[in-house]
Amino acid sequence: MTRPKRSPAKLENLRRLRKAEGLTQAEAAEIFGVSTASYVSWELGEFEPDIETLKIMADYFHTTVDYIVGRPSKDCTPEERYILQTAAKIIQEKIK
Repeated sequence: MTRPKRSPAKLENLRRLRKAEGLTQAEAAEIFGVSTASYVSWELGEFEPDIETLKIMADYFHTTVDYIVGRPSKDCTPEERYILQTAAKIIQEKIK
């Protein structure tokens, strides 16, 4: 039995993360070491980055691969988690 062919996922969250960082597609492509055309094709869902690139992106954006590829989460989003962690650090620094 063969696996059904699936089409690449449109990486909407990748686009959201990039824009939240104030990056252009060309800047993001440079950061991740790919051509602008390759990066754009990921956001549009024409192709998908390999798992190693997804891990690098997740680390860069302080999130998870699951979030980037659009897998639902039962707890807070990586963006919310990042905000909470940042707020906790600021509070700890002010207490010192």
